[in-house]
Amino acid sequence: MSERDDILKLMYGENLPPPDQLLRHLQLSVDFLSFATTLKTESDRACALMAAAWLDDQLGLLLRENFLEDKKATELLFDATGPLSTFSGRIALARALGLIPKAVLNDLLTLKRIRNDFAHTAAPIDFSIEPIASRCHNLQCQIRDKHEPPRLKFVNCMMGIAGAIQSARVRATRPASPAEPDMSAHREGYPAFSEELERFRSKLTNGDNDVCDCNSDGSEHG
Repeated sequence: MSERDDILKLMYGENLPPPDQLLRHLQLSVDFLSFATTLKTESDRACALMAAAWLDDQLGLLLRENFLEDKKATELLFDATGPLSTFSGRIALARALGLIPKAVLNDLLTLKRIRNDFAHTAAPIDFSIEPIASRCHNLQCQIRDKHEPPRLKFVNCMMGIAGAIQSARVRATRPASPAEPDMSAHREGYPAFSEELERFRSKLTNGDNDVCDCNSDGSEHG
């Protein structure tokens, strides 16, 4: 086994993805590591804000890649007043669609709170201040020792979440568009449907509960 194979087995275990997905995942990982490197020289406040913004963007990409390929409809969701214009909205929908596990959901919500802790004060602030430190210590998607600094736990968790999002992006599948309605068929059947609907309404109005004229097995009454 080559050194490359050893590294891939370490990263993916026995669940090595097919070549096309593997290449996509490695490309996303390189992009993320490039971003993560920039965090090392940033202040605590900048680190928190940039990490949350990056995850926000990645969730947006993940959702777009699982939506029907309809640019107009998608942009309505993401525009300034759309339900997916906020970090919270993207987190909730990603979980509702089954794109992220519950632990990632919980940590994303915690990271959002930490971001807000930094964003909503002009006073000097860092990761050692409460409640930020406690929030970092309670993060689930990180493997740092409990005695390590909260900033390291924050960044490590962000990396874990990034990996989960990237894996979901690799598996993303767009739904097929439903067939357009055949209005000519609807027009042909409308008179009979309208007549049957009126008969149904009349029976209900007259208190007749036997509106279907059929037995429980679907056959008509004799």
